[in-house]
Amino acid sequence: MKIYIGVFLSTFILFFLGVLGNKLFLYFGYDFYGIQNSSEKILSGYVLYFINNLIVISLLTWMITKVMPLLDKPRKRVLFIFILGIIFSLYSRSAILLSGQPWINLYLGLAFDALVWFILSIILAQFIKPKHLGAS
Repeated sequence: MKIYIGVFLSTFILFFLGVLGNKLFLYFGYDFYGIQNSSEKILSGYVLYFINNLIVISLLTWMITKVMPLLDKPRKRVLFIFILGIIFSLYSRSAILLSGQPWINLYLGLAFDALVWFILSIILAQFIKPKHLGAS
C-alpha cells in the first residue's frame, strides 16, 4: 500500500511540475514538449498526460523492484531513479532534435527535467525500500 501512495504522489508531482514547466516555457517563448501546444488546451490532453506520467512512474517502480536487493541505501535508490528519469527525459525530448527546434530548447528542457526527476527520486526513494535486514 505504501508503494501505491508513493507512485500516485510522484505521478501528481510529475504532472503538476509538467504543467508548471509548460506554462513557464511558453511564457519565456520556448517550446515545451510535455503536454501540448498552447492552442490545444483541452481536458483530454491533460488526462492523457496524467495517464502517461502514471505509466512512466509505474514502469520505473517496477524496474526498481527488480533490482531492489542492490539498492539497499537511500542514496543508491535516489541515484538509480534519477538516472532512469533522465534517460526517459532524453527519449521523450528526442522529437526536438527531429523537428528542427533550436538546441537551447533541448538544454532548457533537460535542465528542468533533471530538477523534476531529482525531486521525484527523493520522494520515491522514501516510499520504495528493500525488505531485507541491513537495508535503510
